[in-house]
Amino acid sequence: MLSPVNGAPTDASNDALGALLDRLDIHAEKRIEFVETRHSDLLDEPLEVRGVLYRKDKQLVRETTSPREETHTLSERHVEIRNPAGHRQRFSLRRAPELGVLRQALLAILEQDPEGLDQHFSSTITEEDADWTLTLVPTDEDLGKRVERLELFGAEHRIEGMRMVLDDGEVIETHFKSDP
Repeated sequence: MLSPVNGAPTDASNDALGALLDRLDIHAEKRIEFVETRHSDLLDEPLEVRGVLYRKDKQLVRETTSPREETHTLSERHVEIRNPAGHRQRFSLRRAPELGVLRQALLAILEQDPEGLDQHFSSTITEEDADWTLTLVPTDEDLGKRVERLELFGAEHRIEGMRMVLDDGEVIETHFKSDP
């Protein structure tokens, strides 16, 4: 059963994760528009990034349109960043564990794969009325180096957004413009 008593979080079993993923109206090939806001003590004001996320084979692609155009292709071990002029950078996901967490979580959700989530995260599900939150805590040492937790939230069959909390207190909030 997914619904905890009085909206309290409950550890998500594979069956509970599967039930949540099954009810979401998501498709692995869908492009998801997003607005991401980064809150950090290092920034005078929050940084807003706009773009689209989608799955391509076993990669997660993040194309940004604002504040600058870039394509981030997240594969199993690397991220490649390409700009419109064709300049490319490639580095290990170990240098940016938050991108690894994003890749592992979103690919598993887009593929409706609870085992993929269980492989890399401990999870809890909280539901209150139609609203739900799936909290993922990395269990993989490399992924957990910088990321405290990733919270995905929505209502009924929709994912409305996610919040990534980093180990230094920085918070990255992402809201989806369409139903993923």
